Amino acid sequence: MISLCEIVAHRGVIDVLRNGFKDRGCSFSMVYFQPNSGLNLEHRELYLKNRRSLIRQLKYSLKNENSIDMALFLNGIPLLTMELKNQL
Repeated sequence: MISLCEIVAHRGVIDVLRNGFKDRGCSFSMVYFQPNSGLNLEHRELYLKNRRSLIRQLKYSLKNENSIDMALFLNGIPLLTMELKNQL
């Protein structure tokens, strides 16, 4: 059994999001893209079920209070992290 972290480390997050992955004969889609037309209602419903989240002050350590200022997730997969700076 291979973990999602290992698959992402090997193939990259963009490839896993676009193509999904297979494990033990099961296929997993990680994201549903916006359909080109509204004719297929099932594809539209799947697209609307995608979960986007933006988290501020994401603590990533159990040993101290270290945190990342902002992180963007798509269906629970981290896509982007940001460390915001203030020039003052």
